[in-house]
Amino acid sequence: MVATVKTYQDNGGSLKLLRAKIDQCDNEIIELLDRRFELVREIGRYKASLNLPVSDGTREMQVLAQRAAKAPPRSRSFVENIFKLIISESCQVQKEDRNAYAPSKFSYKKIAVVGLGLIGTSICLALKKAKVDCKITGFDSNWTKAEQVLAMGAIDKLAHDLVDCVGQADLIVIAVPISAIKQVLMEIAPHVEYGTVIIDVGSSKEQVCQWMNSILPQHTFFVGGHPLAGKTDTSVESADENLFRQSLFVITPSKRTNTMALRAARQLINVIGAEECVMPASVHDQQVAWVSHLPFLISACLVSTVTKHNMWPEAQKLAATGFYDTSRLSSGAAEMHTDICITNRDNILKALASFRTVLTAVEELILREDVDGLRSFFSIAKHERDKWLSNVGKKREHDKI
Repeated sequence: MVATVKTYQDNGGSLKLLRAKIDQCDNEIIELLDRRFELVREIGRYKASLNLPVSDGTREMQVLAQRAAKAPPRSRSFVENIFKLIISESCQVQKEDRNAYAPSKFSYKKIAVVGLGLIGTSICLALKKAKVDCKITGFDSNWTKAEQVLAMGAIDKLAHDLVDCVGQADLIVIAVPISAIKQVLMEIAPHVEYGTVIIDVGSSKEQVCQWMNSILPQHTFFVGGHPLAGKTDTSVESADENLFRQSLFVITPSKRTNTMALRAARQLINVIGAEECVMPASVHDQQVAWVSHLPFLISACLVSTVTKHNMWPEAQKLAATGFYDTSRLSSGAAEMHTDICITNRDNILKALASFRTVLTAVEELILREDVDGLRSFFSIAKHERDKWLSNVGKKREHDKI
């Protein structure tokens, strides 16, 4: 059989078209490589938070084998060599990032704290306790509360408006309720200086990161944050310079989180005495829906159910430590938890659905008077909580939410 050769007689027009298609393919490859290295960096930050090594020989061999297997036989060696280069570069990127992101001496001189509630004021107090060489400017829409924070010595200057607060700051901490973050970002965006790093401390992260990406100017950088510390009393009077000590402070980097932003977050976490934990915003929201948001909702539902019953006026004298412990979370700030339910809705609904399934199963055990089933259910629950307490739970025996 004689091979058929396609001929072109259009003075190079078809050649230009084919080369244009090659250029398009190359551009798509470059875009895919950029996306891949974004994921590589995210994995690197996750490994760093767990003190895992950069290189994973087993995983690397699996990747090479899988990619080569998908290539045509004549191209397998070529594809394998390409991915060897990609894996080598990926490891190098993660090593460089790990060195660059290491916390150093606190280097920010002009800090703006927007929102002077429990968390914002406690951050200011912790910075003061650490004797950090910086000037802290604070702002809160509640002027009386803001003046109280100034009188406490937690801030150096009280700004009269948002622009005055953030105008010359090199580090901005946004500590307002989640529902107010978007408006704050829109107001400060035109006034934030080049290279300024912005950190928020909201309890849900994906929505906040989306706002940050779409609203903030390109010359600024940000990183999502969530300190896992708080109190049921969120007033300024409850602010505490030691609030964050030995508590986790979650960092949720995004594509707008550069080396400087992550280093700023780590410096802040280090100086206030917290322990960092790095994870994607989506993973954070999924996990806190189960271990933080669901427990609050259960506590609130318990209080609502019991106190609406007509026996409550008489029965409350019998409510002892059991009711006190399980109802404590319901004393949390209504505004904060409303915002959480709206901004982390899908994850919370999944957690609630699972809880409803378990509750129905327990109800069935009781209806059937299934002694063995009930005993097994309670024993497993006790075992799992005891196991948790023996690991991380003991670190959080104080009254934090």
